[in-house]
Amino acid sequence: MTPLCLIQLISEQTIQNLLPIHALQPTLLVHLATEKTAHRAVHIKDAALVSGLDAQFETIRLSLMPSIAETARRVKHAVEVSKQAGMLPIVNFTGGTKLMSIGAYQEAAKQQVASFYVDAQSGQFLDGETGAAITSVFGNDLSFSTIIARLTLDMMVVANGHQSVSAGREWSPLLPAAQALMTNTEDAQALSQTVLKQLPDPNGKNLRPADWLAVLDTPFSVPPTLLAPLCDAGILRPCASPEKACLPEISRELLQSLSQEKNTPDFFTHFDRAKLPLAQARNFITGSWWEVIVVHSMERSGRFQDLRWSADITQQSGAKIEEDILALNGADAVCVSCKTGGAGKKLLPHLEELSARSRAVGGAFTRTFLAVQRLLQRNEASIVSRARELRIRLLTPENINHPESFD
Repeated sequence: MTPLCLIQLISEQTIQNLLPIHALQPTLLVHLATEKTAHRAVHIKDAALVSGLDAQFETIRLSLMPSIAETARRVKHAVEVSKQAGMLPIVNFTGGTKLMSIGAYQEAAKQQVASFYVDAQSGQFLDGETGAAITSVFGNDLSFSTIIARLTLDMMVVANGHQSVSAGREWSPLLPAAQALMTNTEDAQALSQTVLKQLPDPNGKNLRPADWLAVLDTPFSVPPTLLAPLCDAGILRPCASPEKACLPEISRELLQSLSQEKNTPDFFTHFDRAKLPLAQARNFITGSWWEVIVVHSMERSGRFQDLRWSADITQQSGAKIEEDILALNGADAVCVSCKTGGAGKKLLPHLEELSARSRAVGGAFTRTFLAVQRLLQRNEASIVSRARELRIRLLTPENINHPESFD
C-alpha cells in the first residue's frame, strides 16, 4: 500500500486533526500552523505519539494572518515533496482560518489530490471531491464509527495541551456502600457531620504521623444501616464498641515508620502517601460516594467509553488537577462534576469554573455535566437557567438512572 502524507491546517480546536490521524495512520504528517496555533501542532503530535503512531512529523509555519495565496503555496510545496518521496498526499482543509481553508481546498483541486472536511457535528468525513475519492484511503465507511473505538482519554487530553491523565480509581467495590448512603439519606447526612467534626482533615498541616496513629484508633458513631456496608468496602473498620467504627488501618505500618524517621529526604512524600487512604475514606463518607453512584449510572447507560473516576490530569507544569469523572462519548470528551449540596451561592460560580475546566480537557466539543445530589428548590431556577446558557446538563437522583439524561 502506498504510504500516506496527511496535510492538515491547525487551529485552536484539535479534534478535526486528531480523528484523521487515527483513521489514516499516515507515514508523514504535515501541519500548517500560524504562530498562534503552533503549540497546538505540538500537542497533536504528542497525542499521535501517545496513540502509537509511527510517523514523521513536519510543521510549516505560516504568517500570523495567512492569505489564500500563502496557504495554497505551502500546500503545493507539501504535495510536491510528498509525491517526490513516493507518498500519496491527502489534504484536510477543516482547520485554520477561513482563508487558510479556501487556499488549501483550491490548491488540492489544482493539484488534483484527494481532500476532505471533518464534520464533527454529523460524525463523518466529507469528500472535498478535488481528486480521487477519499473512500480509496478511508474505506467505504466515512463515519467516525470505525475510529471511535481507538480513541482514548489519553489522546484527547494530550491533544489539548496536558501532559497526561491517570487511570483513575476502581469504583465497583465501593458501589454497595455508595448505594447504602444513597438509600439512607438522613443517616448519611448524620455520619457526614460526625466525620467532619471528629476526624481531622488529612490535608491539614498540623498533625504529625504519631498524631494520625492516635486518630486511627479513635472510634466514632456510625448508624447501623451504614456500618456493615462501609466496613465491607474497607472505608471503615469495625471496633470493639457497638455501632462504632474507626478509619482503615492500611497506613498504620507506614505511619509507625514515619513517626520515628522525621528527617529523611522523602519524608513528606511518604507522609502524603500514608494519609491518602485516610483522605479517601473521609471524602467518600462526606460526599464522593455520590460520584460512585453517578459513574455507575453512566456505565449502565451504555453511552460512554473509557470511563474514569477520580482521575488526575497532569498539566505541562507538573501540577495535577483531579476531575470527578471523565469519559468519551463518541469523539467528544466528557467532564462531570459531582456535588452533594445544592446551595446556589456555591453552585453558580462553580458552573462557570466547570465550563472553563471542561473546555481545557477536550476543547469546544467537550460534553459537560453537573451532578447534584440535593438541589435546593429556592435556587433551582437560577441554576437550571445558567447551566442551560453554558450548555451544562444537570443530573439529579431523579434522572440519573434514565439513559436519555446523558444524551
